[in-house]
Amino acid sequence: TDNDENRQQRFSVSKLVAVNEYVSDNPVAHNGKALLACKFLNTGQNSGGVPNVTSIDKGKKVQVWDGVSTTAPAFAFQWSDNQAWVALDILLNKKYGLGKFVGLEQVDLQSLKDLADYDDESITTAGTAHKRWQFNYVFDVQQRAWDAIGVVMASCRAAMIISGSKY
Repeated sequence: TDNDENRQQRFSVSKLVAVNEYVSDNPVAHNGKALLACKFLNTGQNSGGVPNVTSIDKGKKVQVWDGVSTTAPAFAFQWSDNQAWVALDILLNKKYGLGKFVGLEQVDLQSLKDLADYDDESITTAGTAHKRWQFNYVFDVQQRAWDAIGVVMASCRAAMIISGSKY
């Protein structure tokens, strides 16, 4: 970025080298996050300096229930900004969530589907149609899984509760 004129310079030669997931057995804040590697040809355009790289990432893919059967549920593995499916991912994930302690049979899928439908409902604000609620957040510090679920649910004015033996 040229600060004097506040404009971006575009480089004619750039190459995406890799997008990898950082995985470690040690508890680190960025475990499981995508790493972006770029390779630039050193030309007169960048004067040998380190370029400023910006990327737009959608986030990780999660399980999204099709809503058809609670006894033999089918899931699509896809990106979602819906709080219900993000919370389900944290609840069931054995690596960074509560999946070592909580199984799918303990989840009230219909309640999550109802929340997902409510969140995805189209509303109009100031003449612009959009989803009622969206969750686009980066967990960049280590925290307890239940606290992370609380963050997700609070973003749509909801809460995950335990009712009997179901979440």
